[in-house]
Amino acid sequence: MEPRRPNVLLFISDDTDFSMLGYSGGAALTPSIDRIAAEGVRLTRYHTASPVCTPARYNTLTGHYAGRCPADSFRNAFPEDEPYCVGWNTDLLPEREFSLGRALQRGGYVTGYVGKWHTGPSKAALGVDWFEPDDDPADPAVVARLKERQRIFVEQVKKNGFDYAAAITWGNTDDRKMKKLQDHNLEWTAKGALDFLDHHGGDERPFFLNVATTTIHGPSHINSLRSDVRLTGVGYQDDHVGCMPPRESVFERIEQANGVELTHRTAGALWMDDLLGAVIGRLREMGLEDDTIIIYTTDHNCFDGKATCCQGGVHIPFVMRWPGRVAAGSRSDALTQHIDLLPTLLDACGVDRPGAMVVDGRSMLPWLTGRPQNSQERDELFFEMGYTRAVATRRWKYIAFRLPQRLVEQMKSGEVDRAYDQVGRFGSQLQAQRYPHYWDPDQLYDLENDPEEQHNLAGDPDYADVLAEMKDRLRACLETFDRPFDLDHVDDFLFSDRYREMARKTAEIDMNRFEWYRKGWY
Repeated sequence: MEPRRPNVLLFISDDTDFSMLGYSGGAALTPSIDRIAAEGVRLTRYHTASPVCTPARYNTLTGHYAGRCPADSFRNAFPEDEPYCVGWNTDLLPEREFSLGRALQRGGYVTGYVGKWHTGPSKAALGVDWFEPDDDPADPAVVARLKERQRIFVEQVKKNGFDYAAAITWGNTDDRKMKKLQDHNLEWTAKGALDFLDHHGGDERPFFLNVATTTIHGPSHINSLRSDVRLTGVGYQDDHVGCMPPRESVFERIEQANGVELTHRTAGALWMDDLLGAVIGRLREMGLEDDTIIIYTTDHNCFDGKATCCQGGVHIPFVMRWPGRVAAGSRSDALTQHIDLLPTLLDACGVDRPGAMVVDGRSMLPWLTGRPQNSQERDELFFEMGYTRAVATRRWKYIAFRLPQRLVEQMKSGEVDRAYDQVGRFGSQLQAQRYPHYWDPDQLYDLENDPEEQHNLAGDPDYADVLAEMKDRLRACLETFDRPFDLDHVDDFLFSDRYREMARKTAEIDMNRFEWYRKGWY
């Protein structure tokens, strides 16, 4: 008899930096994640390919770059003769492409998804944008609409290859119109995950469970922890109460810890870790922990690096535990990223990739298991975000920022008085403050000597050969896409003093206009 294939628990948080995790030296309490790192492997050069929620999740679920998204909402949003803008627009549509869930489902796995989705059509497109700010989640009529909307969300997730879906949050909680539902509720998410294990953990088939949290994104975790635990996305419920440590214990444990201050970040990190701990605890109770691949990662890095191809946006945590296959306390510095997760899990689970799948990633299993002898490591990474494209090797990174000419003409003509940022908006003040060359069309960084990407070497003649090589690398990547991205032409206006002044004005826009900044949700 062949040995049973491994179960898989894939746990993905939101907006998480290394400083928020104990295993990576952060002043935070994350014992469950730390244990995975101690008893498994950590990838030290793991990256997202597109550093905001929707395309990062799309990368994970499809195994390919966001720029290949076939959804009309993405394909038809931009003229065919200009670059596409990667943002919150890469919808995963089951009628157009395969997902990780569907591939594993076809390979004999029972599949489940719990928590934040944020990679499907908008609520308006689904026809479920039914609520007003002051709606009361205790009102039976409101509850009926909430339950119907949740049914539609669950149905949409299941269409992407999941046998089970629960506690689905379509986007960020602070995006919900109803004010009383804008807090996080991780206990509701935990109950969905625990119910999946209770119903399917004893099946003859192995399982794949994807748990995605709304934390550490805003709103305030401190306020959420003090909110009514019974209040969920389907109204007041109580069957999930008690499935995680009491909320007040989050404050108590942080207060008792040396060197850990109570903040939005630390409260969210420990609360999120409690959720993971509850799921792992149930696996342990069922005798399944050591038969399960357990992965923790995040969608992208956060705050002043998010939505950029800089390291502060794309470099992210990844740890994995798989007893008997992964050495405890091991590390790998292989160049890896989210698009590699799908082929890695198919490889680990012994599932053939469906022929219709387009996959840019490659299996990380040789590096995760410490047996890379017969595998060739990737020597570069490709990134795409907004109107930037980038390529990185172990030492060098080249970022190209190319606004469509129509936006350049708006700046030149005075139609707008500020500089468009890398996602075609005017809201990247934090990013511009961290990265002084944010608005430069061409950027070359020496990651070994300048990991914070503060010194742009693109205009230094001493690095002309390196720049040419990195441009060629990026050009080769871009040739695999069907939309133009001209590396060789930059409008002279983008080197002018007037453009620099417009960029300065954009960078100085008052951040307090954003609630998440004003209230410290970062």
